[in-house]
Amino acid sequence: MYNVNNNIFVSEDPYEIYALLAHKFRLDENLTETESLFFSELVELYNIKSLLDCGCGRGRHLFFFDRLGLRVSGCDISPSMLELSRNFLNRKQSSIKVENCDFRLLGRVYFARFDCVICISSLSHLENVAEVSRAFSSIRDRISQGGILILELPGEVFGKRMQDRIRLEYSDGNLTRTVACHPFENHTDISVLDVLHYPADRTYYRYDFRLLRIRDADLKELLLKNGFSKMTSFGDYDMSKYLPLESEKLIMVAER
Repeated sequence: MYNVNNNIFVSEDPYEIYALLAHKFRLDENLTETESLFFSELVELYNIKSLLDCGCGRGRHLFFFDRLGLRVSGCDISPSMLELSRNFLNRKQSSIKVENCDFRLLGRVYFARFDCVICISSLSHLENVAEVSRAFSSIRDRISQGGILILELPGEVFGKRMQDRIRLEYSDGNLTRTVACHPFENHTDISVLDVLHYPADRTYYRYDFRLLRIRDADLKELLLKNGFSKMTSFGDYDMSKYLPLESEKLIMVAER
């Protein structure tokens, strides 16, 4: 459900408006230099030749790894996000295939194994830790022995500090995105307000979603339970140490 100029619309795809605006304004299509270096080092360290992006969203990670020479595939449960990634990859003249697939049920679509699976900002959209455990079991079966899983989730302090409750996420003169965080014990509710600034179009969009927060120790326990080992936590893509009381991101690398 989303609100457009105080008119309520209901969609089966909760990411429809996000994908529409991301396509229109081509938001966040490139990885940062720090992100690029982080992933490049892991590709070299683990000799990664193939990769599956679970919750591939805009497709920017797929394009990055494809340019590194990997065999890449992507999946997403959202039809709107799949269309977004296909449009992006077509503009880049890329032939990467993306599939409509729930990463808790990867075996229904994918039969091959990959050297690496990534879940960047997608795992936290699951409802609870039981569903996260289901996802880990599904993902483990699609990773080659000795391969790795790379995760990015909100850190334990995400949205909790007063200075982070309301933030200006993006503004370019045509679109302004403001995000409000409402923290609870195990999740953070996110309210987004997108405002267009065209002379003939002052449309605004308001929508909400929920992000699951999992403590570093609990995440490692779930990974261990599902057949992963040698887990390393980072607080950001600069490979800084994860600090539960400071880090807004929790980035995890786990070996199969």
